[in-house]
Amino acid sequence: MGVKQSRFNNILEVQTGNQRGSSTDSDVFVILYDTLENATEKILLDNTCKDDFKTGARDTFYINLPVSFTEVRKIELWTKPCVIELTSSDWFVDVIKFGYRFGGNTITFPVFRWIKPEVHYYLYPWDAFLPQYDPDKSQRASEIECKCTIYNLNYKENFPVTCKDLPREEEFPSKYMRSMLTKKLDIVLTNMCTRIVAGKWHTLKDLMNIYRREKLPMPKSVKFWREDTWFGYQRLNGCNPTVIKLCEEIPSKLAVDDDLMKPVLKEETLEDLIKKKRLFYTDLNILEDIRHRKYLHMCAPIGLFMLNSEDDLVPIAIQLQQQKGPDNPVRIF
Repeated sequence: MGVKQSRFNNILEVQTGNQRGSSTDSDVFVILYDTLENATEKILLDNTCKDDFKTGARDTFYINLPVSFTEVRKIELWTKPCVIELTSSDWFVDVIKFGYRFGGNTITFPVFRWIKPEVHYYLYPWDAFLPQYDPDKSQRASEIECKCTIYNLNYKENFPVTCKDLPREEEFPSKYMRSMLTKKLDIVLTNMCTRIVAGKWHTLKDLMNIYRREKLPMPKSVKFWREDTWFGYQRLNGCNPTVIKLCEEIPSKLAVDDDLMKPVLKEETLEDLIKKKRLFYTDLNILEDIRHRKYLHMCAPIGLFMLNSEDDLVPIAIQLQQQKGPDNPVRIF
């Protein structure tokens, strides 16, 4: 049952998305519900002499609610197409916010979806519910069913699963695309200047010539990236810390023994380190026989690491290929 409206100013702010074709000329209606299930009359969101709901626009509407109306807990939203439409009937909404004109808390209703004409959507504050606690299970089920038809998977042998078509929800906003193109142009121009100034690289030291204070500052790691402790640190905190393993016995394909490691281990032996659980190794055998361009070489290294007297993980030996042999020597640190 509706509640008759009286003069009490409230604000409803609607943020239209930046996606291509996200604006609409349709009539937009809302009904607000409070915590006692009181409902307003149907409210048309329209600002006189203003073109509302354009791409990326934030539109503000002043509405009147009765004094007896408690906190808004639900918004019913739908659109009705105009007789003559200049834009799409579908409309992408980012978020709707309800607040008070003269202070008070703002209630956020996330949307982030395409609003189809004549379909009633029920929105809740922050819209975060576990499935079993969703107050509108039928809407949730219909949206899941709709997404199953949108996200059609494409399978190709030996390739990751892809979508047959990119859903509109996943398209980059036009503002973001413009930003990407601007950034790309900036990078191209920067690379052209760097190529002129830095020249060709013949040593790792030459690589430092590409860094410029304004565009590409010198990384802090330049000062210590060659240190053994930094190399060991990356095994534990780098992009793939799950590769390193505790060494319980020396891998048979790794050509190391106590005689070879004596300059590094001093008075200790490999067996001592294994017993004290201070010896570790990494084995990148997944890289063996991987396809690569002609005349290039791909390493599939095995690395041996130890905890030193200061409990720092440091490398002590590395073999660049999987199979030991005279053409695949072990390098010690």
